[in-house]
Amino acid sequence: MLARWLNPHVELTPQDRPFLVVPPRGEWMLAIVSCGALGPWISEQLSDCSLYVAPRVALADPATCPWRKVAGVADGVSAFVISHDTLFLVSHRDAPRSQVLAVPFAVPDLSRARVVVPAGERVVEAVRVVGDRLLVRDLDGGVHRVRHAPLSGGEPADRPLPVEGAIWELTTHPERPQAILPRDHPLLLRKTPSLRRVCGATGGLAGLRVPFVRVSIHRSVDRPDLSVDPAAPPFGSRIPSTGRCWRKCRS
Repeated sequence: MLARWLNPHVELTPQDRPFLVVPPRGEWMLAIVSCGALGPWISEQLSDCSLYVAPRVALADPATCPWRKVAGVADGVSAFVISHDTLFLVSHRDAPRSQVLAVPFAVPDLSRARVVVPAGERVVEAVRVVGDRLLVRDLDGGVHRVRHAPLSGGEPADRPLPVEGAIWELTTHPERPQAILPRDHPLLLRKTPSLRRVCGATGGLAGLRVPFVRVSIHRSVDRPDLSVDPAAPPFGSRIPSTGRCWRKCRS
């Protein structure tokens, strides 16, 4: 789908690495061209990347796909998330601690982007979409915080978390307005790992406490009426947020 000399709209050098992001729903897709190192996730911790957008139906003919460049290396895009007809970008251009910009797929002009989360004292690291809201993961003095803002625009607000610490990843459910946060806190120490499930009124997401000394806590951030069910899921239960199958940890 993306290769050197395949499409004149996307120029690739021998050092470039292209990635194709096709959401399960929606009419648009995203191409990422990496000129440098990448982190463990394509959607965040980006560096030296260019981003292109195109209609999803254009995949039928990759050579003529009308890719349009949204951002280049100089725009400093470090993370993104796709929501229907809008691309949300975390950019550190003219914002040392980064800001969140909204770019319509139909008009992919970064100079006309809407500022969703302005630059501030916190470092913006990642964004996710949960229902009709945008979740923002910040780094504040070595501690991760979470804010949320309406996708349509509005003042971002803090989302209180049960404990302070590091958020390894911000994972959202593909069907329901829910999210889980694997967290690490130095004061929460256990000898053996265990499984914990976080449930809301409409259902739950299962999370795994990984086999490290420190325990990660999985909590949904969009529901105030959550409860933690200490009962472990059956062996081999599927994790809806990732589609992976975890094995139950044993002492």
